[in-house]
Amino acid sequence: MGDRRRSKRKFVDRHFRQRHQSFRQTNRDSGAIWAGTFGSGLNRLDPNTGQVTRYTDKEGLPDNFVKSILPDENGNLWLGTDKGLSKLNAKNGTFKTYTVKDGLLSNQFLSGAYHKDKNGRLFFGGDEGVIAFHPDSLKDNPHAPPVVITRFNVFDKPLALPAALSSLGEIKLSYRQNFFSFDFVALDFAAPMENQYAYKLEGFDPDWVQSGTRRFASYTNVDPGEYVFRVKGSNSDGVWNEQGAAINIVITPPFWQTWWFRALAVFSVLAAAYTWHQLRIRRVEEKRAALEKQVKERTAFADALQHALNEVENLKNRLEAENVYLQDEIKLEHNFGDIISRSEALKKVLHKVEQVAATEATVLILGESGTGKELLARAVHNLSERRDRPLVKVNCATLPANLIESELFGHEKGAFTGAIARKIGRFELADGGTIFLDEIGELPPELQAKLLRVLQEGEFERVGGQQTLRVNTRVIAATNRDLKAEIAHGRFREDLYYRLHVFPITIPPLRERRDDIPLLISHFVKKYSARTGKKIETVSQNLIGTLQAYDWPGNVRELENVIERAVIVSQGKQLKLDDWLPHTGVRMNAPAMITLEDMERNHIIKVLEQTNWRISGERGAAKMLNINASTLRSRMEKLGIKK
Repeated sequence: MGDRRRSKRKFVDRHFRQRHQSFRQTNRDSGAIWAGTFGSGLNRLDPNTGQVTRYTDKEGLPDNFVKSILPDENGNLWLGTDKGLSKLNAKNGTFKTYTVKDGLLSNQFLSGAYHKDKNGRLFFGGDEGVIAFHPDSLKDNPHAPPVVITRFNVFDKPLALPAALSSLGEIKLSYRQNFFSFDFVALDFAAPMENQYAYKLEGFDPDWVQSGTRRFASYTNVDPGEYVFRVKGSNSDGVWNEQGAAINIVITPPFWQTWWFRALAVFSVLAAAYTWHQLRIRRVEEKRAALEKQVKERTAFADALQHALNEVENLKNRLEAENVYLQDEIKLEHNFGDIISRSEALKKVLHKVEQVAATEATVLILGESGTGKELLARAVHNLSERRDRPLVKVNCATLPANLIESELFGHEKGAFTGAIARKIGRFELADGGTIFLDEIGELPPELQAKLLRVLQEGEFERVGGQQTLRVNTRVIAATNRDLKAEIAHGRFREDLYYRLHVFPITIPPLRERRDDIPLLISHFVKKYSARTGKKIETVSQNLIGTLQAYDWPGNVRELENVIERAVIVSQGKQLKLDDWLPHTGVRMNAPAMITLEDMERNHIIKVLEQTNWRISGERGAAKMLNINASTLRSRMEKLGIKK
């Protein structure tokens, strides 16, 4: 029993006690516990749910210092505070407060001085003595008080009226008398200072205005019109007279807002307009000669302006086409900064790229499919002076023969069926930049002559157009075909070949640089592990040897596809090839496991040994690895590489 009491005491302390507070409690309301505090109001605890409800002066309690609590036989709680005696209806949570105005000796009650006798009488101790009463003897006033409008003021002065205000049904004011007020009162003499009021000027106020105990209403800047002022009031016990009192207010408009003045104004305007019209007709003949001269001058000016507008329109169309093209290019993945290689053959290729990038020479990139011709073209563009202008790409193999001319050179509106608007071609779009013609060997013979003209003269016409356009565009072409053989078979123009063959760059196939395969495997494993959310950490030496022994007819693109598929099907931390196993003749030994970090560490050590552990400089390891010297030192520190 003692443990239960202490547990209950702790629960009450935790939920009711606050700093500078004390409480009293009584069991009522189906076992609920009520507690008064010194400064935090009244609390109610439901022992069954543990829920605490707090009542403060915001809910109607006269003061947050509750000195005493007594229940009556009707389920109400009587609370002694420093601002009067309050009755709480526990069912609906409403308070009614009694003060010295209602007959109390004092508004301040003593803490703990209260008593209830067997007849239901309540005793409360106050500063001026003991207050004793029976709750049933206190009855609320059920009668709604009459409400009367007692005075009407204009500019804070009573308005002289022809009869008593109560007998008037309407008050007329001029538009200048738009600052007025009403005085009103509810005729209840029990506690008149506690009567409540609400008023509304219909046609002006959107809803009733609650004025509390204030017995007047003021209005200013009211527009001319007809209004009805209504007021209602309640007695001190909250019983409202909803009918209240009302009076009509009519504010007359100024004369210039009356119908007769407006009619006169309209007639005057029409008469003036007619007179002005007659004068205008007479002057028209006098000004005709001068106007004809002005028309000729403005026609010449309009022609010049139209020409300028056409130039602006052409520029706008070009910018819109360039924006659409660049938005499409943004969606693509370009890894032109990730040229991964340690082979001498590819280093020679990159050296050629550096040599030709700074010039304006036409570049022809040769190589098998999948060797990275587009990647190399982007490297040439990014190292050139045209890097801030777009690199426009055209794949000649993917465009239909009947559309490739329109794609390259653009077309005019109505040039062919479906040409509903002018279109900017890729050469015009690349003006000031670079155009990359991929698979140039697939270009139809009838367009090769037009391309040759662009290379020689830098000019062309749109399909269906007569205007010759000039462009300053650098051309980079690429093909996987033997163009000399195509020339021999009559499928490619020899003069176009020599125009493109200014600076040829041949990319070696992957089978001729097998030393790059481990680096490419590492790069693609990291790339697709990040995309798929997997963590591939090891690649067996046997798998690397298998991939190095394969000839890779699809080159780097084929290797990338194989690694992507291997990452997808691998379940653990080791890369698996699943059912892809090229016939290479390599004997499958027991796999020797090696992590990606070990692979990277071994490669860096091998390069450092070749450079006698020199990191920076033209002959340093950083130059051979194509990375910054600071980046190489950071990787060596992370991988624990020391001389």
